[in-house]
Amino acid sequence: MTGAQWLFADAGAAATFTAEPDRYAPQFGGHCTRAMSFGKVVNGDPHVWRIYRDKLYLFAQAIGGEKFDGGPDAMIALAQTQWDKLG
Repeated sequence: MTGAQWLFADAGAAATFTAEPDRYAPQFGGHCTRAMSFGKVVNGDPHVWRIYRDKLYLFAQAIGGEKFDGGPDAMIALAQTQWDKLG
């Protein structure tokens, strides 16, 4: 997420992020994972998120996270296919 502004609770959190930004940065550029799985680019809400297999996924609405909980692997695969098309 080039050009993104990152805010941290403290210097330790900033250092942890800086050491491994790919591990901690939201997937799909911070866009809603569920919307991306439908080929739509919608900003994710930083208050609606899930961590799955050590990766952070954002959602535009609570329903996105709830749907994710029911089948994260399938949603991630669809979203990744759509994300790759944008690249």
